[in-house]
Amino acid sequence: LYDLLSPSGVVAEGGEELVIIEDSKGSITVKGLTLATAGSEEEAMNLFFEGETNRAIAEHQLNSASSRSHCVLTIYVESRSRVESADRVLS
Repeated sequence: LYDLLSPSGVVAEGGEELVIIEDSKGSITVKGLTLATAGSEEEAMNLFFEGETNRAIAEHQLNSASSRSHCVLTIYVESRSRVESADRVLS
């Protein structure tokens, strides 16, 4: 289990190992993953490409370009009403 946006890869910022957890609603998350904020499409794409660059790639007998890994990208979108309001909506 690797955090593709973390300089150390396998250890969270606080020095803890990454841990897969399931909450009471059945949602699966990984405790300790990097949560990066992008203020624009360009920043989001740079984060995506940074993670892609850090993926492990190795060949095997059936596929000479296998990534040997699976990657999960989660995007949280925050939007604001066009009407002047301090309310935030997270979806």
